[in-house]
Amino acid sequence: MTAILALDPGTTTGWAYYSARLDRYNFGQLDDDLVHIYNFIGKAKPTMIAVERFTHRPTMKKSELHAVEVTGVVKLWAQQNYVPVYLYLPAESKAFWNDNKIKNLSLWGPGQGHAMDAMRVLLTHRMKHESDWFKETLRSLGE
Repeated sequence: MTAILALDPGTTTGWAYYSARLDRYNFGQLDDDLVHIYNFIGKAKPTMIAVERFTHRPTMKKSELHAVEVTGVVKLWAQQNYVPVYLYLPAESKAFWNDNKIKNLSLWGPGQGHAMDAMRVLLTHRMKHESDWFKETLRSLGE
């Protein structure tokens, strides 16, 4: 059964998780400990991982470096466990999944900006790979 883990890597790494078996979403934020992030992925047992792709931003060097390290940890775990990784540009996820749409789906977590960015990545992944779900979601959003 499908279990998607989406990550927004950075000094605070946001995560969002969807279990098809339970038809349930969860989300949260992780600190910058790479071993903790690696172990977290293992406990989540995803069947696929969606990650916000690294983009160079000269004003955020510390965050940038850590985002690259987190992405490397994710790719390592995925390769060791034969789990596919999908990368999405930040603008790609933010283009459609704005705050109001996430709130209207009852998936909003106040004060959890990184988790909400991970949720955008998760919803983008589902939008691109689950056309029936996306059509139904558009109807529920009145689009």
